[in-house]
Amino acid sequence: MVGHVRAGWKFTVILWGDFIMSKSVRTRIGRILSVLNLRNFARRLEKILMPEWFRPADTSTPLAVKKALRIAVENGLTSQGDYYEFGIYRGYTFWFAQKVMTELGNLSMRFIG
Repeated sequence: MVGHVRAGWKFTVILWGDFIMSKSVRTRIGRILSVLNLRNFARRLEKILMPEWFRPADTSTPLAVKKALRIAVENGLTSQGDYYEFGIYRGYTFWFAQKVMTELGNLSMRFIG
């Protein structure tokens, strides 16, 4: 599975499927990378794996979307409606919602944004 990495002073999140790393864990890893002289390498790698322009506006948004869609699937609501998203900035949350629904096996829901 391909992971998406983005870490920096303004924004902190590491996404690998269901895994989202907290800022405190990221800080500890950053300190270890500094001691090992690998921090600059990690920053170059993150720019390759996750471009600056494609990231969630808030680290809690992907978790909230995933939780809401799982609840909708568990309650049988996804066969009755579509996914509408308003105020799309760069499209990360919209893309993530489509990815979650594909992982949950629902291919019939339309995504409109």
